[in-house]
Amino acid sequence: MPPPIVFLMILDQVRADILYDLIQSNKMPYLKKYIFDRAAVAEKCFTGFPTNTIPGHIGILTGTYANRHHLHHMRFWNRTVMPFRLRDYSGLDIYNLLRDEFNPDVKMLYEFFDYSEAFTTNNFAKGADYTYLTKLRTIIFYLIQKINYKPVLKQSLKTFLKHFKINLSKNFSEILYVLWLPISDLIGHARGPLSNEFRLHLEEIDRSLFKILFEGHKDWQGLQELGLLNSTYFIITADHGSFMITHQSELIKDLKENFPLNLSNKQISLQIQKTLDLLVTYTDGIANLYVKNPHTKNWIDRATFSQITAYPTLSGPINLIDCILKIPTVSHVFVPLQAQNSAYLVFSPEGTGKIQRRIEVQDSLLSYSVQNGKDPLDYTANAKLQSLIDGNFHPFNEWLPGLSETQYPMILDQIPRIFDCSTSPDLLFMGKEGHSFSQNKERGTHDTGTAICTRVPLIIAGPSIRHTSIPIARTVDIVPTTLHLLGKPLDHTQFDGRILFEIIEK
Repeated sequence: MPPPIVFLMILDQVRADILYDLIQSNKMPYLKKYIFDRAAVAEKCFTGFPTNTIPGHIGILTGTYANRHHLHHMRFWNRTVMPFRLRDYSGLDIYNLLRDEFNPDVKMLYEFFDYSEAFTTNNFAKGADYTYLTKLRTIIFYLIQKINYKPVLKQSLKTFLKHFKINLSKNFSEILYVLWLPISDLIGHARGPLSNEFRLHLEEIDRSLFKILFEGHKDWQGLQELGLLNSTYFIITADHGSFMITHQSELIKDLKENFPLNLSNKQISLQIQKTLDLLVTYTDGIANLYVKNPHTKNWIDRATFSQITAYPTLSGPINLIDCILKIPTVSHVFVPLQAQNSAYLVFSPEGTGKIQRRIEVQDSLLSYSVQNGKDPLDYTANAKLQSLIDGNFHPFNEWLPGLSETQYPMILDQIPRIFDCSTSPDLLFMGKEGHSFSQNKERGTHDTGTAICTRVPLIIAGPSIRHTSIPIARTVDIVPTTLHLLGKPLDHTQFDGRILFEIIEK
């Protein structure tokens, strides 16, 4: 009897609509034949917010959100050390992330397996058998991918199959493989998610990965001939979606034009930090603004809402929220109103909304209301949500069916979680879809909480999995569902996701 094998494949920056369209139009015939046509497929699956590599991958691999794993963004300022420290995990420093900021009490999927049975090509590898690339090799791989990604893709597959063959001979009781396919992210940024190059790359993945994995090539027999097809679970998802860029700006320039204050987005000395009023970190569609407390004159004490709306300057007090909303590329600003009471305000140029959260026995209850003007999230326009916008608190699973039909499906749940993080900003603000905070000549990007960035594919196939549709799921459901399928003991309170019981044969 072959051991149960789990393949979790994370496609980087791949929207659900694009992948499903390619599969259903038979442009990815091997994925369709061997997985999709017998799989449980999510009609709507959502990742967390912000929609970038971190926290996207971390949510997939832990089944938790930022309030638990402590990583709300890939760039932030750490308030717990002095001088106030910039953390940037968008480059080579990504290897230090798990050591420095990740919550050690949160388990990754690999840690539920024996160390020798869990393998990954992902940077986030706590508990897995993984050989970190040197910085030099990482740079070389990146440069080669920029020129021609196909040799890198084929070499990665060759290395993986060689490794997999060795492990099959070791008589493991079970095997977990997490495969990260990052080149789609490079092409998505460079050419855009609707480009011909992006679609051709996904078709190349079908030929280079799925065809060879199932049907074999040279000295690899293929899962079908090895008799492993029916004992193997396949889970395919993505960390986030993306959109085409139509407008670009330079956020730092815009901030300096709208703020009569000293600010920086660079790591600077303690002496220089003392002269600043604001610190900022950002990626293309999301930004964190850290405010020096004007009363205590330090960064550790968070500025209060009243201080943010009347921040002292030489010319008199200014409203920092109004200053941000004057920037043409900004769509929303999120600010804690009363952190102790879990109340948060959502601002757009047209109106203000209020999110409130109450936790009862591990369950997060949420309330939403419009404070003035037009509903900034447009939730009140959805018929399914109107009965929930009644001033009372409701569990998130009651909100989700209606939220899944809106432009901002995960914002209601994610904003309180983000501000739970010790590294969260005083103000979080988001760019408009189609706009970028960076003038970096890219054609595609992500980061925002819009549906086009938040909705990702989820395809699950394997023994005991029904060929069915999943109306709504989240990427945090992957870990608890996988562990349940393998019969591993579960403490449900350690996950934000649920077991997808509806896909399992009775």
